[in-house]
Amino acid sequence: MKKMTTGTLMHIILLSVITILFSASFIKLYLWDKSSADIQTDDFNAADFDTETEDFYATVSPSRIENYTDDGITTILMLGDSSLYDYNDGSGIPTLVREATDATVYNCSFANSTMSTLNTGFDGSYGNDAFSFYYLAMCIMNNTYEIQRLGLDNASISDESFANKLDLLSGIDFNTIDIVVVSYGAEDYLSGREVETLEVATPYRSTVYTEALAQGIDWIRNAYPHIQFVVMSPTFCCYPEEDGTFSAGDTRKNDANATLANYMIAAKNIAVQKNVTYLDNYWGINIHAGNADSYLTESSTYPNSEGRKMIADKLITTITEKIYYE
Repeated sequence: MKKMTTGTLMHIILLSVITILFSASFIKLYLWDKSSADIQTDDFNAADFDTETEDFYATVSPSRIENYTDDGITTILMLGDSSLYDYNDGSGIPTLVREATDATVYNCSFANSTMSTLNTGFDGSYGNDAFSFYYLAMCIMNNTYEIQRLGLDNASISDESFANKLDLLSGIDFNTIDIVVVSYGAEDYLSGREVETLEVATPYRSTVYTEALAQGIDWIRNAYPHIQFVVMSPTFCCYPEEDGTFSAGDTRKNDANATLANYMIAAKNIAVQKNVTYLDNYWGINIHAGNADSYLTESSTYPNSEGRKMIADKLITTITEKIYYE
């Protein structure tokens, strides 16, 4: 009988771990959806649902940093949607992280942007795609930002901050970046972008939430193998209906036949496959249908200052105690 090589054995073990994690996550997601579907928001009791966080912690493989010289300064780049917005009152997650860690934090998130793209390929006709994680990662790898410059002209989501953040991003020396925080999901869910929950094969499709995440990690990692990633799931949000009411994102399926939790679980599976840190801000943060009015902004899409504080505290603990800090 032919003996298995060590590499083959490790590959089988890794695939087995991923399969077990996915199965457990799927069962929990199924039970959550089944149990919450009949719960009225005003009668919601979080104690009725026994859920555990889906956090996953990883560090950079020694082989990726064997030729890298650390400058001794923790430097963080944040890429994401409005979840990472810098508020003037100092309650934004980037500001809170900066103050608590004394790290250098570059916030290059673009409000209302997505992980995935609407179109396959970029011809400038839909400027919003230029600010997706998919195209930002591509441009970081190539160290050229012409796609974003072109997108500024016709992106419906752009505001006065976009040009300044693009200038900031294009001036970063990525050899000094230690951690890239990736925080998307709400806009992909609300836009009905496709989401895959199983392991996906290359080539990746830019129009699929999880495949855009996987490709973006690969692109940045290939150019800068020393960088660690922290992927943060979306928090609970509400889905705006045409009649002006809001439905809970844990049960309301979008045009892709997915709830917000599907995006959270799928992103965790990609993080495990890529061996990058994943923070579950869906089950791991105390924001749900029963207290949404207290922790979400008026748009019911993103956390308010109190909600952002919970997310920032979790991220700060991860940076300082779990994965990287000196």
